[in-house]
Amino acid sequence: MKSRNRKEYYKQYAITHPRHRNRKKYHEQYYCDNKEEIDEKQKQYVNDHKTERKKYKKQYDEKNKEQRKKYSVENEKMLRDHLIKKKYGITAEQYDTQLNKQEGKCEICHRPQEDFKKRFCVDHDHTTGEIRGLLCFKCNLVLGHANDDTNILSGAIQYVEKYKYHGNKTEDKESSTSQELEKHIIR
Repeated sequence: MKSRNRKEYYKQYAITHPRHRNRKKYHEQYYCDNKEEIDEKQKQYVNDHKTERKKYKKQYDEKNKEQRKKYSVENEKMLRDHLIKKKYGITAEQYDTQLNKQEGKCEICHRPQEDFKKRFCVDHDHTTGEIRGLLCFKCNLVLGHANDDTNILSGAIQYVEKYKYHGNKTEDKESSTSQELEKHIIR
């Protein structure tokens, strides 16, 4: 049966068989009525076939490795734009505008983007969701682990200042440490 004839046949079939006219509505309603049962069956299937699915995924990845690599190279800009939009909720243009505002440097440590392998993270306020700026991975981690708490951050600054060696003390400390190491190595 040719595709044109097939389409005509299905149109005619839908007219003569009322249940098939609203097939989409029927399936949506069926899913709503049986959601828990369907979800449970799907979970059970995934659980029962874990090893098979894992094996298939591994084979698929190996088989299509070159094709996926080629696709990512050919569509680098589109994939980057999609990732930024999905991960941060901003467009690539907004990201680039912010990066230009910061003169291509991390907002905290002022190191340029070229010094890093990864692109800058989009820093945002976790309560309001408002974007504050672009940070390198390490600076973003510091803020994240401190939970954006200024008391923790100022405490960290005081701690570093307290144990920071000034002038000759650093040299004395380093030379005494290296002398101690040499004594232990000689023994």
